[in-house]
Amino acid sequence: MKPRLFTLTLVLALAGSPLVAQPSDAAKEAIDGLKGAFKEKIPTDITHFVGKCAEVWEEADDKQKGEIQKLAKRGLKNRDRDVRVAFVEATTKMKGGKKDKWGTKSNDLFAALLKLKPTQKDIDFMDRVVRGVGVIANKKGVPILTKLLKYKDYSIVAAAGEALGGYKDADIKIKKEAVKEILKIYGSIANQAREPRNTTAQKRLRIIQKSMELGLKTLTGQNIVGAFNWQRWWNNTGKKARTWETAGN
Repeated sequence: MKPRLFTLTLVLALAGSPLVAQPSDAAKEAIDGLKGAFKEKIPTDITHFVGKCAEVWEEADDKQKGEIQKLAKRGLKNRDRDVRVAFVEATTKMKGGKKDKWGTKSNDLFAALLKLKPTQKDIDFMDRVVRGVGVIANKKGVPILTKLLKYKDYSIVAAAGEALGGYKDADIKIKKEAVKEILKIYGSIANQAREPRNTTAQKRLRIIQKSMELGLKTLTGQNIVGAFNWQRWWNNTGKKARTWETAGN
């Protein structure tokens, strides 16, 4: 093959190669369906098509992903509770990209919701959003969850502790920060609950204990039970160890 012909062939081959993600027909169909459902204001259709958007997220190109997240921002504030719940579930799938740029954007969507002051009837929805932050597991979500460990409603405190377990594959520094903050609230409530007459602390401990234990075990890989045993492990071994796989109990 002559040099010029070879060069031309190579250029043509590279031009047709999938170096840049191409628009997805399935994603276009899902996005158009969701836009139409919003226009018609039919909740069941909205929940159906946001589910489809979540299914095709990985194959969508960046422009399509941007469109899906704009629609998610709208859907997360919908008046219909089932629609909002469907968008929470779908948004947890919207992550990835360079430096997890899509996870950062999804985390920001949840952060905006958590800044609102929910009424008591919205606590269950808030619980789902908190847990969603842990599913996304973007590094910007850690300070959000640790702050919620001090929330006034202890069901949300429990959700935050459990959601921090979503960072089990994060850098050890991030995991140590999460464990330290969980132990602060868990240890404080457990200590107060030792007073026989402190029924309020005892009730709070019953609410958070299972979730705190799960969050700690998921983050550390340790098989420990009880706030005081966890604190002992942390003081003696956990906070000093470079990794927790070999830290021991």
